[in-house]
Amino acid sequence: LIENLSAYLEFPQNEFSELEFMAKLCNQTGCKILFDVNNLYVNAINLGIDPIKEIQNFPVQYIEEIHLAGHLEGEHFLIDTHSRPVKEEVWKLFELVQARKTVPFCLEWDNDIPPFEVVSNELNRARDYLPHE
Repeated sequence: LIENLSAYLEFPQNEFSELEFMAKLCNQTGCKILFDVNNLYVNAINLGIDPIKEIQNFPVQYIEEIHLAGHLEGEHFLIDTHSRPVKEEVWKLFELVQARKTVPFCLEWDNDIPPFEVVSNELNRARDYLPHE
């Protein structure tokens, strides 16, 4: 699986977005995606990308796993830290992806790990966004 990265700058000579590149790569190679929803949100704010449009246009058949995490709000940009609860905007994006394709997910919390109850609540909230039969 290849993962979409968090970005803090963009090259003006880019011909297409990161997700467009990943879709082309998957189409040509058969590889699959570990889709980091927080990274998409961080990029949306840092680079002025419309994350909803990106999700709506992305061929979800390539997504095999989703990562959720929190980030820090810096003075000029967001920083992907995996050290905070998942933000409301990221939950909404997670819900959009799950509505298009139900995918296993991983809650990432690598730094400033809180008490178990906090992480457990985040995990239970993620489950609430899964389609129910």
